[in-house]
Amino acid sequence: MGATGSDIYVFRNDRDHPCLVVADWISFCEPDSGAPTPDLDWSIGGGDPQTPSKFIAVYSDDVANVRLEVDGTTVRYRWTAIWPMPSFRPLGHHAAFAVIRKDGGRSSVSLNLDG
Repeated sequence: MGATGSDIYVFRNDRDHPCLVVADWISFCEPDSGAPTPDLDWSIGGGDPQTPSKFIAVYSDDVANVRLEVDGTTVRYRWTAIWPMPSFRPLGHHAAFAVIRKDGGRSSVSLNLDG
């Protein structure tokens, strides 16, 4: 998946939380804890001057789209029925994304990528 052709695995753990593993990059299991994006478990970052940064998410059937901006510029990618994994220029400083649900509801997150 993505520009690097990474292997991606999604499954539920023994507590029924969604887990995501991207070979050679990241893995996590997230409970729906009432976070600002309850229908979306995600990670963003990575990258260095030679390697693009990435945004990856696994989401519920209720999600219609996810919009991502890095340093005020929309990151264009093909929305798939499984998960988005757009790459963007390395070393961005600020990211924001909005989750748009099929019922019209929205939630958003704004992040400082500098650490």
